[in-house]
Formats: sequence, structure tokens, C-alpha cells
Amino acid sequence: MTISQIDPNLIRATASSGSATIEPDAIDTIISTVNQIIGINAAPYIDLRLAPYNIVADSTAAAAANTAGINQAILDYSGTRATLVLPNGTTYVDRANGTNNWCIKFPAGVTDVMLVGQGMFTTTIVEFTAGDGGGSYTIQFDQCQRCAVSDFGIYQDKITTPDPIQDNHLIGVTNTGAGVTKDIRGWNIYFGKSIGDQIRIIGDTTPVQEVEFQHFLMHGAGVVTSSPPNGRIGSRSGIAMQRGWSRVSFHDFYIDGTENSPFDMEPTGGASTMEYLDVYDFFIDNSLGLTASAMSIGGVSAGQRTSHAYFTNGTIKEGALNLISTNDCRLEHILVTSSVPYVADPTTSSLIVRQINNDLQFTAMVIERLGTSGTAPCFDIENTGTRTTIRDVTVMQNTPAMPIVTDGVNNLTIDTANITYNGTTPSARDG
Repeated sequence: MTISQIDPNLIRATASSGSATIEPDAIDTIISTVNQIIGINAAPYIDLRLAPYNIVADSTAAAAANTAGINQAILDYSGTRATLVLPNGTTYVDRANGTNNWCIKFPAGVTDVMLVGQGMFTTTIVEFTAGDGGGSYTIQFDQCQRCAVSDFGIYQDKITTPDPIQDNHLIGVTNTGAGVTKDIRGWNIYFGKSIGDQIRIIGDTTPVQEVEFQHFLMHGAGVVTSSPPNGRIGSRSGIAMQRGWSRVSFHDFYIDGTENSPFDMEPTGGASTMEYLDVYDFFIDNSLGLTASAMSIGGVSAGQRTSHAYFTNGTIKEGALNLISTNDCRLEHILVTSSVPYVADPTTSSLIVRQINNDLQFTAMVIERLGTSGTAPCFDIENTGTRTTIRDVTVMQNTPAMPIVTDGVNNLTIDTANITYNGTTPSARDG
């Protein structure tokens, strides 16, 4: 279904008797011009409920057919700048062909197409599959360019036989072959429960490039049905930056309900490009997490470093912020606050820096350990990198530990620090 053009006869039929008239030639000229604009600039909107795609909402029995229809539409409209429109309600999907490790895929060579719903709370894509004990994605971008998803919710309901290491993810931006994965976008998306990560970024062969997700909400709490039970009561991670990426942005988002780090950067698989990351306007709540780390930033331990990573205007609640192996990492206007002990390790510091971090900067940070938080410092920095700068920070230490602890730090600058200590035995503590 494409946008309709103007019918000249229809326009003329609406003229009222006695009203001012336009010469027919002038009308034809106007109509011709408008139709040319429509033909040149308007990409088609494809209603996926219609043949040949026949997407049916609110039916688990339609999962396999829905999967086939959506994937066929992506292939059919590659390169056309088409918008593929899902219906209101719940669209159940299965593993493609019953055997692939993905349900919906923007595959190698696909370009200029997007999959959209009617809104993040009105259209929902739900994975309902048998699984085969391996890793999988509900939606995967792989070696495609200029592709996007928006305006729907997504979660996993049932993966009967899941991956034993919990690599069943919701959305993956990957590069697994010789092609290029570039210019991938997502916005206005609700992420629900999953066994694995809610967004996973990994370039196995070459880095994925120019990726942006914005205006999204992640509530990872919940149990995905499997046999035997997968043991998860929340998603593995919210955002997982695995390795192999360049020029990536996440902004305007909220995360809670993950069991591992809500924002996780723990590269595996050896050295790989990890550069230019921009994260801003976010709220991360680790209250339901089973690990002390709410946000981990960096590269490979004692190895490849993440370069040019900027984090601005964010709140991290009930979890620690960890940094390891970075070049030019800057954090500005970030609040790290806790009022209860961290679940996994109550004596973990609020902000921890380790190994080599070159040109590391903290500006206008607020670090708080309040209420019944465990005994540990707010800042805990061991950095043998070139330079560490702490500027215009506020530290509120209500537990019995030194507010700022540094050890083995090269070229340390602390400029304008407002430190308040309300813990026990203040005479035994230094600022």
C-alpha cells in the first residue's frame, strides 16, 4: 500500500456552484506538480496486516507466519526507504525457519528500510519460540545499512530451550561477516524481560558504525519461560557493549530490572576497535540488580582500551560506577548515589578506577553514600595512566570510610572538591 496520488476529477467534482473557479489547465498543472513531489519524496508505508505479509496480532499460533512475513517484507522493501508498519497489539514471533538464531533480521545487503509500531506501549513484539540451546536475537541488524526500528515494545515470553550461558538477546547490532553494519537507529522502544541483554553491540569481524538508540525504557524484571527454568528473574544486562564498535550513542533512557550490570562494557575475544561513545541524559536504577556494578566503562583488563567515551547528565542509583582501561574518558554532571548496601558486595566503593586510564576527567560529579550504605569510600582511584583530573565534585560520605582514596595515580589534579563526612569517628578520617 503506497501513498495515493491526487485524482483531477475528484478535485473538480468538489467545486461549488457560483464559487470562484480556477482554469482547468491551472488545476492540472497544480495536480501534476503535487503528484511529482509525492512520487519523488514519499517513501511507501506498508501495512503488514495486508497480503502478502498477513501479520496477525494477539495469536501465538501465528508466530511462525508472522516471522516469515516480517522478514520477507524487509527483503522486499530493501533500498526503498519504506516504513513497515506493525499492527496494534502483540505480534508473536518465532525463530526464522524454525532453526535460525534470530527471529527478525535486517541481513547482509539490506538498506534503507525501517520497522515501526503504533507506539512503545501499544505495539509489542514478543518472542515465543522453542529454542535450540544456542544464542539468539529477537531482532538482529547484521551487515546492513541505514536501517531502523521504532515505536514498539519488545520482550521474550518463552524460549523453551535457552542458551545455557544466557546469550538470548532482544536487539543485537552485530557484524559477523565481510559486509558493513552502519547507520543503525532505534527510538521510542520499550524493552521488557529477556534472558540475555536487551541491547547488545558486537562487531566480530569489523566494527559496527554509527549506531544510535534514543528515548527508550528498559524494565528487565520478569521470568522468561523455559525448560528447565533458566534461573533468571531479570535481564542479563540492559545495554551491553561487547566489542567492535565505533561512533555509538545512547541517550534519553531509563534502565532497571537487570540482574547483571544495567550498562555493561566487558569486552571479550581479544583486541578490537572500541572508540567514540556518547552517553547522556540517563537514569540507571540498580535496586533490583544482583551485582554491585551498575555501570562498567572501559576495555579489556590489562589490554585494549576504550577511547573517547563521554558520559553526561546521568544518575546511577544503588550501584557502583567502574572504570578500567580507557583513553580520553570524560564524565560530567553524573550523580552516583546509594542509601542501602550493594547486594553482591556492600564494601565496594561508589566510583572505582583501575589500571591504565589516560586523560581521565571527572567534572561536576556528585557521589553519595547515605543511609545504611556499606562501609567503603566514595572515590577509589588507582590509575597509572597519564593524567587524572577531578574538578568541581561534591562528596557526601555517611559511612565510616575516607571519602576520596587514591593510590598510584600519575598527575592527579583535584580542583574544587566539596566534601562532607557524616560517618562515625570523624577524627579518624581524612578528607
